[in-house]
Amino acid sequence: MGHARRLMNEGDGEGALYELRQAVHHDERNGEAWRLLGALHAKQGQLSDALQEFQRALALLPHDALTHSLTAQVWEQLGDHVKAVPWHLKAVELAPADVGLRIAAADSLYRVERYDEALGHYERALTERPGHDGVRNQIGWIWLRRAESAMVWHPARERYVIAAAGSAPTVTHCVDQGLAVGASDGALRDQLTTYRVHASEALGRTWRWYKRMGSVMGVCAALVLVLPTPLVVLPLAGFFGLPIAMGIKPRWQHTCNELPPHQRPQT
Repeated sequence: MGHARRLMNEGDGEGALYELRQAVHHDERNGEAWRLLGALHAKQGQLSDALQEFQRALALLPHDALTHSLTAQVWEQLGDHVKAVPWHLKAVELAPADVGLRIAAADSLYRVERYDEALGHYERALTERPGHDGVRNQIGWIWLRRAESAMVWHPARERYVIAAAGSAPTVTHCVDQGLAVGASDGALRDQLTTYRVHASEALGRTWRWYKRMGSVMGVCAALVLVLPTPLVVLPLAGFFGLPIAMGIKPRWQHTCNELPPHQRPQT
């Protein structure tokens, strides 16, 4: 194993592989040798072999957090992020003081959109490493995702929008939390700030034209033409007043009306 490590540091993967095979041949109950052999196969892209060797290592070292973490990484290399999560979480359970393993578990939870659990692990990691920019950024991204979950994707504008009155305070709260963590990612801060602006504007009232206003104005115009002069005042007022009244709504309501029916929030 000592020769294998030296050869790995020198970049001689094949030589290291030979030495490790010799190690497990002479002592097949050496869990560390099986783990190192699996790590080398994973590095070389031989992922099935790596998983089998990690299983051999865990049979001998069932409480080894590193082997659990390495197994999770192989599942991630295979593209199965869901299967990787329990391996990461088991590694944290076995070594709760290892901040690196905790951050890896939080990253894994984030990838499968288990944001609440990921946030808990990130926040605990941040107490141990308060200057960790990566953790701060990830916490900010989680709050941004939470803000987006209170919004609706607008297919024409190709961005998230606020289409319900109750969404605005939720988005504002999430943005405040995301900015408070002090993220260093400029793109993240800019997006959070943009969502804050959208939330502040959503409850303001403005006017927009709707097609149904045309029929209302048509009816009023017809009444103006047929009614006696003394009675023209009411339809004339309706001709101008009703479209104004119909078009003045909160911005979120206008946005909601723009959306396809199946995308509108349930009220």
